[in-house]
Amino acid sequence: MERSVQRRKSMEQHLGQMGIPFEIIRAIDGNTLPDGFMQQPLGRQIELSKSELGCMLSHLKAYKALAESDHEFALVLEDDILITELNMPAMFETLKHFLNRNTITLLTYFGVRDEKVYLKKVLGLKDIQGAGEKYYICQPSAANNLARAGAYIIPRSIAAAIVDFHAAQIHCRADEWEVYQQHGLIETLNCLYPMPVTENYQHGSEINYTRNALEMIGKKIITWTIYQNIPVLTYLFKKRRASYSARHKNIILEN
Repeated sequence: MERSVQRRKSMEQHLGQMGIPFEIIRAIDGNTLPDGFMQQPLGRQIELSKSELGCMLSHLKAYKALAESDHEFALVLEDDILITELNMPAMFETLKHFLNRNTITLLTYFGVRDEKVYLKKVLGLKDIQGAGEKYYICQPSAANNLARAGAYIIPRSIAAAIVDFHAAQIHCRADEWEVYQQHGLIETLNCLYPMPVTENYQHGSEINYTRNALEMIGKKIITWTIYQNIPVLTYLFKKRRASYSARHKNIILEN
């Protein structure tokens, strides 16, 4: 978002050091959307907060940019991630030969509802060598067990189809991948294992995943403390975020 100057500088430096060419998509701040802009998703009994709606609209801007480009695929990154693979460009050179044009490939993900997520290697594909790690393209036992839209590779054709799918009304959150599978926009969902991308605990999500006003105040205090780099408290809050993230990365690879 335009107001997130520190996040933008952090990502520019991070991707620059990795040698990854990038384009910044100016995100939509859901908190600035008028109340009348909120729309009930078609045929689904869910409600979107303004932050969630802004996030979804921001991803759609990225999809539209890809759909109007000459690129076959794009890596979509949110501004709260860290790339842990030290030689990502070289790893991508190998990975691109195994990408499926009917599939979205997640580079960071976690299991929802505290359920274990079982991954199976896609048969017939070679392992992909990173700087010091071997990666495998895998399929989850069920797409509805996975969430997160922090980092993923999407084909241009699917990006265009998703833009059309949401043209009249927003149908889901940014990481509800099972909706796209249910409507035939993707054949399946692939994952890269182990994950070459993780959460940047310094930032965390700006979406207000809170149940009440008290939780929202607590989240704002934690975020402010981390940004101000207050000794001891910053360390404890970062550790708390890391612990929360680890509990939800309950992924099991089946050989």
